[in-house]
Amino acid sequence: MPHTTAKIIQCLAIALCLFGNLLSAQSLIFDKSEQKVFLPPGQQYYEFSFAFTNKGTDAVKINKVELSCGCSNYKMAKYVYAPGEAGVLNVRIDTKGYGGQAFVGVLMETDEKDGLYKLQGFVIMPDLITVTPRMLRWLLGDVMKEKRFEVKLKAEAKDHVLSVKDVVVNREHFDVRVEPVVEGSRYFVYVRPKQQVKCASMIRVLTKPEGPPDGFSVVAYVGEKRDKL
Repeated sequence: MPHTTAKIIQCLAIALCLFGNLLSAQSLIFDKSEQKVFLPPGQQYYEFSFAFTNKGTDAVKINKVELSCGCSNYKMAKYVYAPGEAGVLNVRIDTKGYGGQAFVGVLMETDEKDGLYKLQGFVIMPDLITVTPRMLRWLLGDVMKEKRFEVKLKAEAKDHVLSVKDVVVNREHFDVRVEPVVEGSRYFVYVRPKQQVKCASMIRVLTKPEGPPDGFSVVAYVGEKRDKL
């Protein structure tokens, strides 16, 4: 008999634990809380759609939505969802200025006891162009010889109709010329300082369609040996 009583108490304890978990469970069930997409070159914006359904027995009110990045915004059709009702949280991200990958984290707070939902969106931008090296440096007093960097387009770039449109320098301290090695896929860009003056410039490789503004760039610098870069 004591053995039976102990069994009953054990079962009741397990049932209470399970019941407690059910009471504290979140009602909103998302189809996919983490999303990853590949963005083709030239596309600046992407909108994630985080679909969900209220699987609970009570209505859920969304009190607040916070985004990790100022490059993003969100919209929802409504903020209160009845049991069984479905909804979507749309998060739009601007990838301008990013190269390789952009990320947005979402915290959604509801009126539930455990009403904090974490969502993540990753945008992967294929690296179809490589630029090496990313810095050219001259020392004051040295002969200001031409130096070069290489621009290579991967074979996949042709699938996206991606090409080099121009190479520009943001200041007038350097002469720049472009020499095609293999037209449409490989280029040498030659750079030379115009005079013995401490200066720096950003040299940008412009593509068609446009890539990230700082994604295809090289720093050209004339300075002293002790300068830290």
